[in-house]
This record gives sequence, C-alpha cells and structure tokens, in this order.
Amino acid sequence: MGTIVEYLFSTTIVTLLTMLLFILTARSLLMMLAPDSDHPIVNMIFNVSDYIMSPARYMIDKTGWFADSPIDMAHLITMLAILALNLLFLVF
Repeated sequence: MGTIVEYLFSTTIVTLLTMLLFILTARSLLMMLAPDSDHPIVNMIFNVSDYIMSPARYMIDKTGWFADSPIDMAHLITMLAILALNLLFLVF
C-alpha cells in the first residue's frame, strides 16, 4: 500500500516539475519571438514563470552574482534546480 502512494506522489511531483519546465521553456521562446504580446496566455506564462523565478532573482540580487551579465541567469538557475528536483523524484 505504501509503495502505491509513494509512486503516485513521485509521479505527480515529476509531472508538475515537467510542466514548470515547459512553462520556463515557453517563456524563453516567447521572450525571443513575441516579447511585447498582450495575449492572455502569454501574460499567464510570464506571470507564472516570474513567480517561479523570483527566489533565484532574489538570490542573484542579494549576492551580486552575474550583475553585469546580459543573460537572465535566474532562468538558468531555476531550470537547473527544477531538473535536479525532477531527477531526485525519479529515483523513487
């Protein structure tokens, strides 16, 4: 009984993390292709991804890392953290 619950829990977490990765990937594509779009779906993707990336942005601002970098490193740090969590839950 415990293994079914653990399997469902880990599968749900992996699915949610994969959805977050798709949202971050969609944001990176939208930033290149349609940065000034006012479409509601584009606004939703930007709002959700901003909420996801806010801890990484706070860490970068607080420590001063990558202050002069033209690349949004919060995006990369967030994607790497989500991938690490995804791999952690795939083990179970």
